[in-house]
Amino acid sequence: MADSDSNLKRLLPEPVEVEIDGEALAITPLRVAQLAKVLATAKPFLGQIQQGAEVELLEIAADHGAALIETVAISTGKEPDWVGNLMPDDFIKLAGAVIEANSTFFVQRVAPLIPGVGAKTETDGQTASNA
Repeated sequence: MADSDSNLKRLLPEPVEVEIDGEALAITPLRVAQLAKVLATAKPFLGQIQQGAEVELLEIAADHGAALIETVAISTGKEPDWVGNLMPDDFIKLAGAVIEANSTFFVQRVAPLIPGVGAKTETDGQTASNA
């Protein structure tokens, strides 16, 4: 039973739930249609996120605020104005939920499908999922 539960969670990852501005949001991994847009908007700070260290969202926001707002908006299906008008603590929670939902998903499900990446992420996955 435990194996089937584990397989089901891998197939249907549970969303990262967060309450923002009084609204309960369920953040899920990016879909293909969102991925290209997110990669384009996140390009200025993608390296900082990929390093695997603790992400400094305030630093990214200071250096790439508009790109970060747009990336979070695309990732959540919210309008950029809604995201941009959040209080800083809500924005950080929301951006953190987007990163959490997607980093685990990509490490566990996407990276193993890419030749040469799967073996590397098996050991890196421990760090990413514990971050």
